[in-house]
Amino acid sequence: MEPPIGRIVVENPLPTYRGTHVTIDGSTAPQTKASEPRAVDDTQDVAPQPTSVDSPRAPGDTQPHESVVDPPTPSTAAAPQPVADAVWRYHLDVLVGEAAGSQVWQATDPVLGRQVGVRLLPSSDERAEDLREAACLAARVSDRRLIHVLDVVDVRFHNEPHIAVVTEWIPGHSLAERLHAPLSSADALRICAEVAECLEASHLEGIAHGRVRPNSVLLTENGDVRVRGVGVEAVLRGCDPDPDPATSDVNGVGGLLYACVTGRWPYGSLSGVAAAPRMGGSVPLPSRVTPSVPSLVDSLCARSVAGIQAPKDSVRFVTMAELSSELRSSVGSARDTPIPTLTTTLPRRRVGRRLIASVIALLAVAGLALMGWQLVSKGPAPVIARPSAAAPLVSTPSVAPSPVAKVERPLPIVRVNDYDPLGNGQENANQTALAIDSKTDTAWTTVVYSDDYLSGKPGVGLLLDLGTARPISAVRLSLLGKGTNVEIRTADKPGDNPDAFRRFGTAASAPGEIVLRSPKPVTARYVLVWLTRVPTTSDGGYQGGISEVAVLG
Repeated sequence: MEPPIGRIVVENPLPTYRGTHVTIDGSTAPQTKASEPRAVDDTQDVAPQPTSVDSPRAPGDTQPHESVVDPPTPSTAAAPQPVADAVWRYHLDVLVGEAAGSQVWQATDPVLGRQVGVRLLPSSDERAEDLREAACLAARVSDRRLIHVLDVVDVRFHNEPHIAVVTEWIPGHSLAERLHAPLSSADALRICAEVAECLEASHLEGIAHGRVRPNSVLLTENGDVRVRGVGVEAVLRGCDPDPDPATSDVNGVGGLLYACVTGRWPYGSLSGVAAAPRMGGSVPLPSRVTPSVPSLVDSLCARSVAGIQAPKDSVRFVTMAELSSELRSSVGSARDTPIPTLTTTLPRRRVGRRLIASVIALLAVAGLALMGWQLVSKGPAPVIARPSAAAPLVSTPSVAPSPVAKVERPLPIVRVNDYDPLGNGQENANQTALAIDSKTDTAWTTVVYSDDYLSGKPGVGLLLDLGTARPISAVRLSLLGKGTNVEIRTADKPGDNPDAFRRFGTAASAPGEIVLRSPKPVTARYVLVWLTRVPTTSDGGYQGGISEVAVLG
């Protein structure tokens, strides 16, 4: 839903005030007389401030230096610089909060006449360039359920260089606000299916969310599901619950489904959401917490929630596409059922007039606090911007920097050949295609050897041709048996000397499933999977094999 055109105006209950106005560079201009009420299309940048009464502060609000100071007089005030480029386009209105070393503002785009969100991070912060890269990658995702990145600009704020990430501003409620009680399974499946489809689209563009939480999901007034923070939250706070971004997203969506049907978060406590119980060090299935949860939801959670007490025959989801497909097929008719809003009919009870008045007052305060939820997962209630007194951002990050949550995608393999230059020149050449046929029940195998070290041969393997030189970040292998010694080597040209290939990664006594990764991507066309030791077979021989190989980049 398109946000309403115009500006949110918070009117001052006091008859007079003094204040300032701010643009994104932090320059101020005086304002010394009482303000008239403004129309919604008024482009004035000032939200009135009292001269001696501070705004009420929510518990835990640590916004620094909020005392009001008199603006400079006209004779001493620095005149705003003329508008020169897009840096000046976004006018800061309401400081939503501060989190992970950044500030988040509700702002206005006066050119298009709409509200936007602006996240500011000092350019000196070691995460700044990763934040820029993540925001630019997220901007490429066109899925309708995403809260989209609109702009990434370099600005000056309080005379210090900052990076500003500009996003849509969507009115609504966070999923976390809905979890004071479990949702129906139909609602939970529909919400999580929408989130999974959005993240599936993000993964196809090479960017993961990396830190999915109930506060990452926005429910609009008409029941739409929107996802915020793709890539950005992981840069600022780190990937969680898994260090691998793609796996973290699968576990995160599984956590959302668990939280929706139980009202508990399976990875510990969050702001507004209690932690799930532990049983024997593991998270119980959701039906053990909420008995009405159907077995279908139990099964989905068993395959997507990390650390859960899953049945032995459960096969975990590996990709977001797998999870998204299962959620879509599970929704059924629930997809056409609108998601209820936060406004619900309360049971009739006899209450005193004083209690009713108190409840109405609390609801009014809560309604104002909803304005800025979607950009800060733990931010305080919105406070009126006081730019002349606001402190500059501290550039020290509150958490260790995390790399951009990029999703590794399989690179195309145009040809695969057996590679046996130190033997008789061939090793089951007719089976090579079975290593890239996406079937785990087929495989390329070596011949049977008399000992595990290939009867004295230095190695044997498969040579993969990517068609052109490509950045390679990892190689994923499904091996036959356990105990294989394997090396990954790369080259720009094929050759009969395996020592001429560059070493990419090695593993000794590898398990059946393994990913070999380079600290930095390596650009190459040819990838050699080189086996130097093979496991024993059931009949006493020694034989290795590869059921699936994927080159990731």
